[in-house]
Amino acid sequence: MPSSSARFGTGVAAVLAAAILTASPSLAKDRSGTLTANDVLARARAAEGPAPNKTAVEEWEVAAVGLTGMQTVIRRGRDAAVLTHLGPFSTARGHVGNTVWHQDENGITVIDREQAERVTARALERVSEPVEAYVVLETFASGHVRRSYYDVRTFALLRRERWAGGHFSYTAWDDFRPEGGSRVQPWHYQGDDGDGNTFDYRLHSEREGAASDDAELAVPRNRRSTIEFPAGQRAARLPARFDRKRIYVRVAIGRHSYDFLLDSGASGIVLSTDAAKQLGLETYGSGSVTGAAELTSGRVIVPLLDVGALKMRDVVVRTAPLGDEERSERVSGLLGFDFIASAVLRIDYERGTLDAYENAGFVQPPGSTAVEVRLGEQIPMATVRVGESVGEDFLVDTGAGTSLLVFSHFATAHPADVSDDGVGAALASSGIGVAASGIGGRIGIRPVQVKRFRFGSTTFDDPLVYVAESPHALGRDTADGLVGADVLSRFTLYLDYAQSRIFLEPSTAR
Repeated sequence: MPSSSARFGTGVAAVLAAAILTASPSLAKDRSGTLTANDVLARARAAEGPAPNKTAVEEWEVAAVGLTGMQTVIRRGRDAAVLTHLGPFSTARGHVGNTVWHQDENGITVIDREQAERVTARALERVSEPVEAYVVLETFASGHVRRSYYDVRTFALLRRERWAGGHFSYTAWDDFRPEGGSRVQPWHYQGDDGDGNTFDYRLHSEREGAASDDAELAVPRNRRSTIEFPAGQRAARLPARFDRKRIYVRVAIGRHSYDFLLDSGASGIVLSTDAAKQLGLETYGSGSVTGAAELTSGRVIVPLLDVGALKMRDVVVRTAPLGDEERSERVSGLLGFDFIASAVLRIDYERGTLDAYENAGFVQPPGSTAVEVRLGEQIPMATVRVGESVGEDFLVDTGAGTSLLVFSHFATAHPADVSDDGVGAALASSGIGVAASGIGGRIGIRPVQVKRFRFGSTTFDDPLVYVAESPHALGRDTADGLVGADVLSRFTLYLDYAQSRIFLEPSTAR
């Protein structure tokens, strides 16, 4: 499920709104006229000092989303690995060279894409609240705003606030202690992650690591095999039914069976809150996530989850109320990333069949088109051309019963390519296609007939697509849009997350 949300008072919003108005001078000086924003950033980098060549190991105490635990941070130069044990869950993340990665609670390793945002404006001011500091205000091309507070004497970073996706987050550092030369290290930080979830980290100990810790910093393999195929089999047909181009899979947990929506737009496996209670599963922690609306989510460990002949043992699953999906569609869960990434799925919309294949040895089907996808958020993101404009961040979403949904970010940047070329306005005036359901609520949309769009090697001429009215639809304000089941059903679709690809095989009925 897409995430990013927080609610905050009007006071914070007003402060940030006022700050945005002052952000246009790229080299604005502070009130004393002695420093610029770039001067402060340069002094802050100097205060950090060069990255140490020796390996350092830090142990932190952690409290977040109602759980406590420990975090180990291994650093050498600019490379780092972070291993977190929070309650019964273990995750990891890091970067080595130019590679950024993370490993989720089920032990699946994902290569991320490091997104460097372009600063379009920078300003400086001197403040005394909430701390005595120089504040560097940065506005990014995405529209995001960041305020960084630097100590007026040491230029250490004290606090960072961010306005992104319509929500506010912050981190505040304190308890600074000397760490060789003039460098200081914060031994404590806390804040709000942008979903309305607070966190608190305190450094427990630090030490010098071994002379060679390459293995500790390397990108790890998957921690385990999440799916078990039957002995001697490398493929299995799954119990699925197709209804209005959406795919419902029968899932057994204990003595109960449920319908789960096969949803590549979900960043994990999700079980409805009511079903988790029915099963008597212990819920660990609680936090907020955002789909079409803000939801309360926890985590459970399912001892055995059966999908036809496939088995998943001790699998970590998110819980959330599924709203209309649960009430009207009788859906009790979402089969998202952790299931899809553990096998290759073949979706034959024409015949109404769903098959799973072992990842090892799978090759591109003859006659199919390969589409590269990025999985950093555990949702496949692909490139789509709308008119003459290209968007690299379109979600590929089997759970969305729509054609192409264009988000406000892309529509605003490319108005000529997303202008109505025919029947869209007439449909909108009749009330057709003005809202869509998502997990947790509804989002406003408007139909638009564009000249064309291209997905993979296929061009769709004069298609009817939809534009999200909210700039923060599904909690996203920098994604370009969403490719839904109305488009995907034109193909036999293969989801091969292990190779960061999907394959499109033309349907004979298209």
